[in-house]
Amino acid sequence: MSFQLNQRLDQGGHLMGEIENCLILLKNNSHYVWMILVPKVSAAKEDITDLNTEEWEAMNLATKQVAAFIQSYFSPDKINIGNIGNSVRQMHIHVVGRFESDPAWPGVVWGAEEKRAYDEEVVHSIKSAFLTYFAS
Repeated sequence: MSFQLNQRLDQGGHLMGEIENCLILLKNNSHYVWMILVPKVSAAKEDITDLNTEEWEAMNLATKQVAAFIQSYFSPDKINIGNIGNSVRQMHIHVVGRFESDPAWPGVVWGAEEKRAYDEEVVHSIKSAFLTYFAS
């Protein structure tokens, strides 16, 4: 199997690393703490029901670990986890740390129009914390 990251996911985020055979991206919108997990599975596997047991368990473990990192590093008021995939069919999971002060609260972040790219120094700081968290 040859894995290739969807171009839209690639262009819309910063690669943080890989855990449990999932690429982890930080979505490039600093209004939200929004990470995307992309399991390295066949492109034919678009829905969670397409995953075999091993892939499902690895994705769930990675999702839980990323949510724990977001909680630990950012201390959000709430964590939202979703698997939509209508616009980008490649299997991916959204893990979003929500704050009552964010522009979309209490609504959904999907399609929220207000966007602000991350400053590169902030991305570097988050990635460094992410790598340190997962090294331990």
